[in-house]
This record gives sequence, structure tokens and C-alpha cells, in this order.
Amino acid sequence: MDKLHKIVLIFLITVLLGGCWDKIEINERAFVFAIGIDKFKPKNMNGAEEKRYIITYAFPNVKTLADQGGDEKPRFVIRSIGQNMFQVSDILTTRSNRTMFFGHTKVIIISEDVARDPIAFREVIDGLERYHAIGRKVDVLISKETAKKAIDIVPDFEPVTGSYLRGILTAKKRSARFTPTTLGDIGANMHGGGSILIPMVTPGETDLKVAGAAIIKNYRLIGWLGEKENRSVMFVKGEVEREDITTKYKDITIAYSVENVESNKTAKVEDGKIKVGIFVNIEGFIERYRFDAKQDLLDDKILQEIEKSLQNTIAKEIKGTIRKLQEEFSADVIGIEDYLSKFKPDIWEQVEDNWNEVFKDIIIDVEVDVKVRRIGMTR
Repeated sequence: MDKLHKIVLIFLITVLLGGCWDKIEINERAFVFAIGIDKFKPKNMNGAEEKRYIITYAFPNVKTLADQGGDEKPRFVIRSIGQNMFQVSDILTTRSNRTMFFGHTKVIIISEDVARDPIAFREVIDGLERYHAIGRKVDVLISKETAKKAIDIVPDFEPVTGSYLRGILTAKKRSARFTPTTLGDIGANMHGGGSILIPMVTPGETDLKVAGAAIIKNYRLIGWLGEKENRSVMFVKGEVEREDITTKYKDITIAYSVENVESNKTAKVEDGKIKVGIFVNIEGFIERYRFDAKQDLLDDKILQEIEKSLQNTIAKEIKGTIRKLQEEFSADVIGIEDYLSKFKPDIWEQVEDNWNEVFKDIIIDVEVDVKVRRIGMTR
């Protein structure tokens, strides 16, 4: 046998007979789709509260995913108490015959009591960022109730909690009533000393609702935005993909469906004050309406009056939300910091070191322009 044949034979033997010494079969893995993090509040010997957490993992039953499970449960939930995820994962190896795998983790739910404690919240976020098994693109949510309660809900439409929530957060035309936020978003924002919105999840009887937001500033939950207030933030940032808005025209309810949003900002210093202009341009169509026989929605005058009514409705909501963010929280989650740093560096250099204090005093003017491009057929 010549030298070339020997090399080929050795190569084939290596490929065909070789094995992976540390491989784990798929049915030996627990593919963790959702993680819940709550506070555990025992007292130590000196009466001080220890920083320990109840960490919950939810993972699908792979047999049911492959249609081999019969009447088996579609998912499993397991939880333990520890100081961090590293410790809990080790503890769970003593209670489960499966290896926890986080490569497909969809969502992380953090309870309000963790988020309101800046030391605990920072510890949790830093720990998650360091945990190499979890990707930076995992979505994060905050629950006013315990995270374990949210994860224990079995939704009717999709029993695997992580997949259910990820489906809501990544829908092609998602609602503007929440702002999807990833672990990477939080880390990047918090390390820079900024503020960020994290979606609020609310457990029901057989479902989970994602709407509204927790306002996070300096690694601490400082307040909440309602779902319409969150929508206002999305309008200001030009990130509304789909939304229905109702307004009144002569006691008649008009349903307007948003199709396109553009938002622009300007900034200048005048009399020692920063003045920011926000211009929101909205296009959409009237989805539902009911007029009497004497009224015609195709009449330009009526159409303009409806557009004006929509403009007033949206502008009022946006101004109210901005006032709340400035006066109650001094939290810039509407992108003004980003705009100044990129497009007005001369202004930004003057306020960068004290932006959280400056933000509450800047003058913000809002202008909204609404256009009706199409009209539905209901009458």
C-alpha cells in the first residue's frame, strides 16, 4: 500500500470511528426556555438580610416537541435557592438527571422586589452577563408579582412559557404598548449611567400580558409607565410598527390604524436653556367608523377635522408622558441623550456629566402631524 493510500485510510478511520468524548444526548439536556429570578429573604445569625435568590427554570418536554410524549406534560419547571445562577445550576444537578442548557433561552423574568433593590438588580444583571451560556439577545421582563408566579402560568395557546412570551415580543407587527429590551441592551445602557425601559409582564389565569414598562435608572426600578405612556415613548422614538388609536368626531368613535411613523428632533440653547423640538409624522388609515346618511368621510373638511382630532389626542398623550418622565423620574428614555451626543456634540459636552439633572429642566416642544391615507369600507 503506497503512502497516499495509508493517509486516506487513516483519515477515514479517524472520521468514521471517532467519537465525541463529552457529548450529551438531546434527551439528557434540559433546554431552558425561561428563567425567573425572585428575592429570597432569610435572616442570617446577625439579623441582616442575605442576598439570595429563588431562581426558576422552565424547559419543554422534548418528547412532546417530537410528538412522542402522548399524555405527558408539555413542560417542566424546577427551582432552587442560591446566591447566583452558577450556584443554583450546580445545586440542580443534585435534583435532576438532565444537564441545564441555556443556548435556547428565550426570556428572563425579574420580580419587582429584585428590580427595586439596586444592589440586587446590579448583581443579577452582572451575573447574567458573565454567565457565558446565556446570550446577550435574551429578552428581559419585569413582573410586579413574583417571577415564579409568571413562569408557573401555562398559557392556553402555547404551554411553553419562554416560547409564548418570545412570540409576543418578536411578532412581525408588534404592539407599541411595550418596548422589547434584551440583556445586552440593559448592560450597555446601565454601564453608561443611563435610563431604560423594560417591558412589564402581568400573569393572568391562563395567559401572560406584556404591556407597559418598568423605568430603570442607575440599576434601580424607580417607577412604571402604563401601556399608552409606553406607546407615547415609541412615537417619540419613531418605533411604532402597528397601533390602533381611537378618537372622537362629534360624539362618533373613529378607529385609526397607524401604518408608518417618522420622528425627528432639533435642539438649541436659548437664554441658557436647552430647547428640544420633537416632530412626529404619522400615516395610517381609518379602520372603522359609523356615520349617518348626511355625513361623508370623503369630504375633505370632515377628514381634516378628524386628522386634527387625532393629532390633539396623540400630542396630549406624548406631552403628558414627557412631563411625567421629567418631573417625577428625571429619566431620559426618549432618546434625547442619544440625539445630542450624535448630532449636537457642542451642547452635549456641556451637560454630559450632569445629564440626569439637566434633563428634568430642558424645554421640550412636541408637534404631531397625522395623515389619513385610506378609509375603510364600514359605514
